[in-house]
Amino acid sequence: MRFEWPQAFGLLALVPVLVVFYLRGVRRPARAAVALSTVPLLAAIPQSRWRRHRGALLVLFALAVVIAAAARPVLPLPERREASLLILAIDTSGSMTDKDVAPTRLAAVQAAAGHLISAAPAHVLVGLVRFNDRAALVALPTADRAHLRQALGGLTAAGSTAIGSGLSAALDGIETQRKAAGKTIPARIVLLSDGENTAGPDPLQAAAQAARAQIPVDAIGLKTGGEDTLKQIAHTTGGAYVEAGTGEELSEIFARLGAVDVWRWREQEASFLGAGLAALLTLAVAVKAAGHVV
Repeated sequence: MRFEWPQAFGLLALVPVLVVFYLRGVRRPARAAVALSTVPLLAAIPQSRWRRHRGALLVLFALAVVIAAAARPVLPLPERREASLLILAIDTSGSMTDKDVAPTRLAAVQAAAGHLISAAPAHVLVGLVRFNDRAALVALPTADRAHLRQALGGLTAAGSTAIGSGLSAALDGIETQRKAAGKTIPARIVLLSDGENTAGPDPLQAAAQAARAQIPVDAIGLKTGGEDTLKQIAHTTGGAYVEAGTGEELSEIFARLGAVDVWRWREQEASFLGAGLAALLTLAVAVKAAGHVV
């Protein structure tokens, strides 16, 4: 946390002054009360020092909060933004020819990914990465959905699984697009694999790189026992991990991920938080005062 105008904290010097005036004020009525009452009667009334001064303490705390708000605190707060760049990273290792997901794992993924391409807003650029032993960006981020479907339909399965390579290729594609745009475009990666990493670099290192670049990775597993790595990738990057066991589940997941919102932390002025808290404290004082009047 930092403050844009820390000089405002100088106003806290008013607090002890107000405390002195308050204490002087509450002592005078007390003497008058003793003169008009009997000491035994006062002794019979239970008194709580903290309850007696609770309203004043709330006022002082509210004043301190207002002063802190006036100092314009800046905090890292979550911000929701719609991504304008989406990369699909799809496992094309040899195991994707298995038929436990009909007609084959890869064919089911191709059909489901087609739903995501259709569901993504028209202004969102979508790219495609395939990975087995190696990774390649087979479709640059584009708004041309027909070109994407053609590239998706041309995927074939063979070789082992290099999840780290696939994730790195997706990150490279995003970085290239950001450099071309001259700004940090909100981006997201959807990664699908059916097994553990068996080749290439450590995928968790690539996940750490994605986290530093504020690129969440949604990881999809096919319920084949290799979900630990995918879960860690999603957790590290702030994305989601989901599992699918059928083609229908894959289609539902991909369609849902087509709403490509991105949550990221950004430093923002948070004076409104202090103002809100001060308002609540003031309301509490007013309620307490109203209770005494009644």
